[in-house]
Amino acid sequence: FHLSYRDLQVSSSMLQSISASVSDFSVHAPELFEEDHILDLASDNVSYRNKSIANLELVVDHVQRLRSIFGATDDTLLVINVGGASDGGFVDPDFRSEFYDRVASGLNSVDFAGIRPVIQTMPPFPWHFGGRRYHNLFICPHEIRNFCERYDAEICLDVSHSSMACNYFGWDLPAFIAIVGEFVPYIHMSDSSGSDQEGLQIGAGTIEFSRVVESLKINCKSARFIPEIWQGHKNEGEGFWIALNRLERLGL
Repeated sequence: FHLSYRDLQVSSSMLQSISASVSDFSVHAPELFEEDHILDLASDNVSYRNKSIANLELVVDHVQRLRSIFGATDDTLLVINVGGASDGGFVDPDFRSEFYDRVASGLNSVDFAGIRPVIQTMPPFPWHFGGRRYHNLFICPHEIRNFCERYDAEICLDVSHSSMACNYFGWDLPAFIAIVGEFVPYIHMSDSSGSDQEGLQIGAGTIEFSRVVESLKINCKSARFIPEIWQGHKNEGEGFWIALNRLERLGL
């Protein structure tokens, strides 16, 4: 379930109407909430950060409802974009550790009983309200690894996002995967191009998927994945099925 904040208001009776077809699931938390609030656990504004924590708690409550309705027994993966974007330029690397510490503190304040929070890797240039911003956190593979080791955290590897980061900073994507792979239980799969074209169909961008698949098979052996193709749900999921077929032919 990739949630919008309005989905948090869906009644339990409506959720129960689809329970017969669901045996296992994961959840993607909203990034945008009421009053145009973008979730940001890294904010240095205490009031804003506390509101983000409160919104994340609403998401967790919703996931607990889903777990109860569907009778989930295993921990449910919850993908979170934790924030950390800035306007006008990237934050000096010397100050990013403070951002990461605030993220960890915010996550530690939430009761995730039965839920596995996985922090999504991010692209260098997110778009919020029609304007380009600069993302600072969960971009660099070494910073991601250090965070996961320090705070016993896990990530959702978004291949498209991290490919764009690699394109911009001159990194190698299969090597990126090797650095972070042991902390990856979940993967979003789509193609990309340049530093700002994401969610493309497999083969429609510039990712060398033959190399990426080999790195995933070595470094993320137990990870689950889904295709995350833009508009892939249309025509009864046509874009998702095309992606799955292409990935299967690549050996994934």
